[in-house]
Amino acid sequence: MIYLWFSALSFGQHPQGLICQFTEPFYTLRYRFESQILTIESLRMDTYETQVKHLATERKIDDKKPAEPKYIIREKGKKEPLLLAHKNNKGSDGMSDEVYPYEAKYTDLYGGCAELAEVGTHEVFGTATDKEPWLNLREASGTKGKVIGKLKDGNEIKIMDKQEKWWKVKVISGYDAGRTGWVHSKWLQPIKPSK
Repeated sequence: MIYLWFSALSFGQHPQGLICQFTEPFYTLRYRFESQILTIESLRMDTYETQVKHLATERKIDDKKPAEPKYIIREKGKKEPLLLAHKNNKGSDGMSDEVYPYEAKYTDLYGGCAELAEVGTHEVFGTATDKEPWLNLREASGTKGKVIGKLKDGNEIKIMDKQEKWWKVKVISGYDAGRTGWVHSKWLQPIKPSK
C-alpha cells in the first residue's frame, strides 16, 4: 500500500512547499517556501525521529532552463545546495512504485519530491524531554478522549477549532498526516520564518 503525505495542487493553486521522500536511510524532507524551514523526519526501527532545522535559506526557481534544477535550496552564504529538485516526472523514493514529479538530491541521497498544497500553521514542541515524548492526538477534547495518534516534536498541524486549552487540529506532517483530532495547546507553537 502506498501512503501519500502530500495533497495535490488544484488548478491555479500556488505551491506552499516541497515534500521529498528518500530511502536507505528513510527520510522525509519538508521545505516550507514562506518560512524557509526545512524539516527532516527519519524512520528508524519503526519510530519517527524529527529534526527541525531552522535554516536561513535561499530558493531559486528556474523555469526557463528545463535541464537545470527548478528548485535550488541552500543555506544563506553557502555555495553548496542542501536540496536540488528538477521536474522530469522521474522522481523515486527507491522503494515504492510511486513516481514523483521532481527528481531530487539531498546531500548524497537521491529521491523524489512533490509540491505541497498545504502547510501547517503550528508545530509540536517540547515533548521530546517529557516523560511521554509525544503529544496525544485525541478523538475528543480533554484527557478522556480516545488517543488516535501520537505527534512528535516538529510535526506540523493546522488549527481548525479551539475550546480553551484544547485545540482541534489537522495533522499536516509525520506518521499521522491527514488525521484530525484534539490536542492540548501547551505543546504547540506557531511556525516562524527563519532569520
